[in-house]
Amino acid sequence: MPIGREARGRLLMQWVIRPAREEDFAFILDSWAKATRDEPWSGVIPNNMFMAVLQESVKQLMLRGMKLSVAVNPERDEQIVGWLASEPGRPPETIVHAIYVKQPFRRMGTAKQLLAAVGLSPTDPFPYTYRSRLSRAFPNAKHLPGIARRHKV
Repeated sequence: MPIGREARGRLLMQWVIRPAREEDFAFILDSWAKATRDEPWSGVIPNNMFMAVLQESVKQLMLRGMKLSVAVNPERDEQIVGWLASEPGRPPETIVHAIYVKQPFRRMGTAKQLLAAVGLSPTDPFPYTYRSRLSRAFPNAKHLPGIARRHKV
């Protein structure tokens, strides 16, 4: 597995980025829920309904064109280290709905590689819809949750 170092000494890994497969969805939904459920931006959805609401939101987003990309270990393509949910917006915009990286693989360039796969960098001014405390890693991104509530972009 190719490994490099950034100028500040952080370990960088080279992951394979591939489209999500059906067998990846359970992990994606579970990690999406865990990453956002207890955040102050999640609104007032009752805990017993959170997963059902998230599943329906993801289903509707996929029907309108959202794609799920996963970063995987190049030696074990079923080992997901992170994922990105995105869709094309009004040209030339790309909307990031959510991005997740497993804790042990953070600060290794994983999010940067996932964003690069859809033509973005962490410093780009892209809109995003699901927010967590880790969203601060994208200083120029703008939280626009209303985009995910519409039927069309």
